[in-house]
Amino acid sequence: MKLALFDVDFTLTGKETLIAFYAYLTKKSPALLLRLPKALLSGALFKLGVQKEKATKEMFLTFLENTPKEELETHVEGFLQDSLRNFLYKDGLRKVQELKEKGYTIVLTSASPEFYILKLKDIFDADYVMGTRFEVKNGYFTGKMVGENNKGNE
Repeated sequence: MKLALFDVDFTLTGKETLIAFYAYLTKKSPALLLRLPKALLSGALFKLGVQKEKATKEMFLTFLENTPKEELETHVEGFLQDSLRNFLYKDGLRKVQELKEKGYTIVLTSASPEFYILKLKDIFDADYVMGTRFEVKNGYFTGKMVGENNKGNE
C-alpha cells in the first residue's frame, strides 16, 4: 500500500483552522468577542509553559461550551462553505488528487478538532481523516478533549 499523509493546517490550508473557525463565528455572533481575552490567555499560558496544549485547547474552546450538537454542525457547515474553502491551497488540492489517482491512500491529520476536520474527507477525497476528539454529552458540546491532542507524540 502506498500512503500519502498530509497535515492540514499550513500544509493544505493557508491559516490555522481553529483560529479561523473562531473568527468566522465572531463575524456571525459578535458577542463571542467577549471570549477573546480567555482565548488569548490560553495561548499565553501555553507559550509561557504554564499549561500543556490539551488544557490550552480546552480553555480556548470554552466559547463553544454547551452548544447543541446540531447548532455546532450548522456552524461547521457554514464555516466550510463561507470561509475554509477560501483559504485551501489549490496546489494542495491538486497534489492530493494527483496522488489519489496514482493509487495512494490519502490520510489527513490535524491537531484541530474532529468536529470540522472530519468534513475535509469529502473536500479532499481522502481515505482517512484524524483530528483531536472532543466530547459531546447529552447532545451538547462540553469542550472536554477525549484522549490526547492529535499532535506529535501526543
